Amino acid sequence: MEGLNINVEDPFKDIDFGSLYSPSRGDPVTDFSSYIKSINWTEPWLMALMSFHGVMLIIILILRKAITAQAVLGCFMLATVYVSENINELAANQWRLFAKEQYFDSKGLFISTVLSAPMLFNCLIIVINFLLYNFYLLRDVQVMKSRQISKKSAGSKNKASVEHKKSQ
Repeated sequence: MEGLNINVEDPFKDIDFGSLYSPSRGDPVTDFSSYIKSINWTEPWLMALMSFHGVMLIIILILRKAITAQAVLGCFMLATVYVSENINELAANQWRLFAKEQYFDSKGLFISTVLSAPMLFNCLIIVINFLLYNFYLLRDVQVMKSRQISKKSAGSKNKASVEHKKSQ
């Protein structure tokens, strides 16, 4: 095990946190955890957004057997993630209408943290559900095939024994 060298890279290493400032205090942010701590999570619109993500997760779990509905939800969420850059620009220009502080940075870290990441997590749940659904579907098909084959072989054995008795 001496030769095993595991190098886990920091996923946020390319982000220049020095250019980000804490919205509430104006202090420079040095890492992602301090950035998260600097956000005022009690703002009504942020609480509503987090509630929305929670409701979406509950809907996904309730509709776990409704594959079409989950596909529609997944497409909606992926489309929202796709346009999140435009949402970030719009929110950066209009933040005074709904927020107490300017959170929307030009690099999109905030919108990625509060909008895109939770939606991508929910999409991951949908993909896992699709995989499980297809696994069970394939399993059921294989069981049906094996039952059909065993019925055919049992039927042909019965026919052969009946014919054999008739010939005697």
